[in-house]
Amino acid sequence: MKTFINIFFVLLIVFLFACKKKDLDTMANVTVWNYYANRGEPNVKVALKERNNSYGNSGSGVNNQESILQNGYTDANGYFSFNTFKAKQNNSNSDNYEYVISITELYGKTITQSAIGGTKLAIGTGQDISIPIYINGTLNLSIINNPPQGGNDTIQVIFKNPNDNKGYKDGIIFQTSYGSFYPGLVPMGPYNVTIKKYKAGMYSETFDSIYINANATTSYSIVF
Repeated sequence: MKTFINIFFVLLIVFLFACKKKDLDTMANVTVWNYYANRGEPNVKVALKERNNSYGNSGSGVNNQESILQNGYTDANGYFSFNTFKAKQNNSNSDNYEYVISITELYGKTITQSAIGGTKLAIGTGQDISIPIYINGTLNLSIINNPPQGGNDTIQVIFKNPNDNKGYKDGIIFQTSYGSFYPGLVPMGPYNVTIKKYKAGMYSETFDSIYINANATTSYSIVF
């Protein structure tokens, strides 16, 4: 009888190990894409994280456990490739493993994200992930000899980011005919500038270009 029990437990252990799901080879490449500048963003620190949002033994709460498996900085094209890793499969109702890629450092500043932040990976496969970022700069616009509002002389300045078709579809407009508009914080990147003047009965239109730097102030002045 004792021998039978021992054999039973051995078979049970073998069965449990056979039923356990194997870890799956998973790989990911990431490109951090600067939406406004329309290019890959270099020197951004990205991390591959493992999360287990599982229920505790009591079933009364969730254990949000997170660990960083790999991290590194994007190259000149905003690209980084993570090494192939073993992704755990969920073996019970209490397991809830997931793997995400998130940005942890941008321009030397640490980026903190909530437990739901990051781009989730599909396990057991290879994939290319693109993470868009939206970065602003400050535009300091100065109109020298600015005509008074309500007068016959007017000026209109339009800043148009050719890569931004959503945030400022019609451009950022400064116009004296309805009051001064100070743009202030605007998306970084290249801008086409259109300057429309009506002065002493004469209309003129000129064109220029500037680049709004990220997390910095870019000054632009016009003589009326």
